[in-house]
Amino acid sequence: MAAPRIHVYTVCWNEERMLPFFLDHYARFAERIVVFDNGSTDRTAEIARAHPRCEWRPYDTGGELDERNLLRVKNEAWKEHRGESDWAIAVDADELVTFGGLDPLAVAAACDARGLSVVQPIGYNIVLDAAGALPEPGGPPLVEAHHLGVHKKKYSKPCMWSTRRVESIAFGPGAHDGVFVPRPRTHRDLRIRLYHYRYLGLGPMLARHRLYAARLSQTNKEKRFGYEYTRPEARIRAEYEAVERRRRDVRPTVACAPVVGFLLRGAYSSLTRIGLRL
Repeated sequence: MAAPRIHVYTVCWNEERMLPFFLDHYARFAERIVVFDNGSTDRTAEIARAHPRCEWRPYDTGGELDERNLLRVKNEAWKEHRGESDWAIAVDADELVTFGGLDPLAVAAACDARGLSVVQPIGYNIVLDAAGALPEPGGPPLVEAHHLGVHKKKYSKPCMWSTRRVESIAFGPGAHDGVFVPRPRTHRDLRIRLYHYRYLGLGPMLARHRLYAARLSQTNKEKRFGYEYTRPEARIRAEYEAVERRRRDVRPTVACAPVVGFLLRGAYSSLTRIGLRL
């Protein structure tokens, strides 16, 4: 039987810093990576078009950051390749799904065999030192170089699904949850995690917030989508200091033996509901 085909989708704007790591990570197992470029003015387009697994597509929203347009891509783009793919992953350009030593294609194949439609990882915000820097592209994988962070429940989101069993998706704001049709059977494994590279140095974070705040659409402002970009600098500094103090190694350390796997997966929902940091 042929290995499952995984396609990855993202929308990005001015991600020249993170995009090389994003492409390197997903090219290790994805057949196709589709980057919807929301009008970048840096080297994002150049980096995307140079990668052999990547399809670069301009995505014009009139220079605005509008949540409705971002959701449209995550809800609809994967349908274009139905029949060419078996599984889709839709994430932001700073989000890397890790499999804790498992083979992603084997995970997809096992889900196919069991009739499971969605893979839901455990979410973490990754935190560099306030003055930290990313490694040079082409070195060790980013998930190996930077894996200190804090658990964040809202990033434990259903971001990987079967394109053969799922018919439609309606993600809500932020794509942290959504309505899948038909109602899916979900695969949860404590080893499968989503690393959200949110805290990549205090200076870059402050600059990014200022730029994103200036791009918020009127709808976003009215509905408070992306409100975190408008926070005062003092609050962002305090937030960074707080997560820097709390960060720890978030790589999975639970036993991987098949005997305990079933119990661990069964306990996942209860653990995340009470906010336990795994």
